[in-house]
Amino acid sequence: MIDHIREIMRANPKSVGKDLISDEMIDKIAIIGNPEQCRERMTALMEAGADLFGLRPSLEILERFDYEKLIHQLWSAVR
Repeated sequence: MIDHIREIMRANPKSVGKDLISDEMIDKIAIIGNPEQCRERMTALMEAGADLFGLRPSLEILERFDYEKLIHQLWSAVR
């Protein structure tokens, strides 16, 4: 399935939508929740072999909080 999505993205990146990426796929890789939930999820992904994370906060988070400080706190908690 991943190879199929990659092929489509290479041909036309704007064509990848809900019909190709299911909620179940998002749930497997997304990290959403309070700090403890995020720490637990990151730890589980690292134990499964993940060694690189891409983090994208919502605009609300960027406006209300010191995002860089939050990332350092999260990373310190999972190391």
